[in-house]
Amino acid sequence: MKIYLLAITAIFALTGCELPKEDNRFISARLAPDGKRGLFVFKRELYYPAKMGLLGTGQEARYLVNLSIIGVYDMASGKVRVLHRRDNGNRYIHENADFHVREIQGSRALMTDDDRKHYWLDLDSGELTVLPRTEEMAARGREPGVIYLVDEKGTLISVNKPLLSQSKTSAAEEIWLRRPSGEYERISEVRPMTDGYYGFKDNEVHFYSAAERAYLIYNLDSRTFRRGNPREIPHRSYDQVMDFRAGEHGSPQPLIGRKIDGKWNYQEVQINTEELR
Repeated sequence: MKIYLLAITAIFALTGCELPKEDNRFISARLAPDGKRGLFVFKRELYYPAKMGLLGTGQEARYLVNLSIIGVYDMASGKVRVLHRRDNGNRYIHENADFHVREIQGSRALMTDDDRKHYWLDLDSGELTVLPRTEEMAARGREPGVIYLVDEKGTLISVNKPLLSQSKTSAAEEIWLRRPSGEYERISEVRPMTDGYYGFKDNEVHFYSAAERAYLIYNLDSRTFRRGNPREIPHRSYDQVMDFRAGEHGSPQPLIGRKIDGKWNYQEVQINTEELR
């Protein structure tokens, strides 16, 4: 890649023409629960920027390289393996609308694209398959909502609102379960804007039921409810001691975080991005 860029630079320096712009960055990263590997999305772009015309008709950006790359980083060895590449052609994709890592459980990852498209990613084979969850929820009159991957089998929990109500904070929120078979269950209504009042642990959902006015626990295996304790609602962030993430608007390298004495210390990973092609 460096030789390629140097050749382009030399040609344009001799001809006096405009040089293309290079923009490479990590836009998403997440650590697997076992702490052994981190999944990331790397965006590689080489393009001529768009130009404004005198009469309003300008020139759109032209891409020489426009790739979205999903890779996995081994935390112990530092080795990187590319799992999936998408050539975006000449289509501009904002970093917020590109691939993002949502959740990881075992060898299964939940990916999003434009926040409404969902995919399963196999971390071993690199296979990426479409998960039509947005369409499935719409058929039930619900928005996609906030989504959580509960286990490696593909059990999903989402907290969502009725369709076309996302701007209404008073709209009723509900907890829905999607089993690996594609079966859906409505678990309960919950108070709007109360994301701190539910959690997931040991194949159980802990939440505050607005209808029952009580904290409940729903067991995914037995499909039964029992009373819970608000002081025992699990929150993964409390137990988290390592992190793997990208900067808020992309970053040259992913960041590895370690919690020491209750405080986070982040350092850049040294990934050779020339290997990400």
